[in-house]
Amino acid sequence: MYRKFILASVLALCAAQTASAQTAPGPSPVVLVMVIELGGTATATFPKLVELMKRGSELAKKEGESAGKAHLYAPTLGEAPNQMAIVVEFPSLAAFAASETAHAQSAEWQKITADAIAAGLKLVSRTLSTEVKY
Repeated sequence: MYRKFILASVLALCAAQTASAQTAPGPSPVVLVMVIELGGTATATFPKLVELMKRGSELAKKEGESAGKAHLYAPTLGEAPNQMAIVVEFPSLAAFAASETAHAQSAEWQKITADAIAAGLKLVSRTLSTEVKY
């Protein structure tokens, strides 16, 4: 009985938070999470990934692109030690869309993508998530 009460309370709280998030003023932040598999040996491809991240950051600054801020995460625990996560924060879905359009039209961004593939880096997954405000 006690467990049912706790479960009902948690579900009610989640529903209230979701409802308030849907009516919250202003755009919600979004994050793009890309999981990258290091091809070959991690010691050989990790430095290339770091180099490409630096090139991307410099290119974003040069283009005046301030919407997305990238972070690189290494696995601490888990079943995929050869995978890295790149998390890019955007202030809104519109900022993400503008960034995607700019990247699709940029020869320099296409070169970074080609260099990543040539280095043996593989995109495992790509997920865009919207922050739920509560």
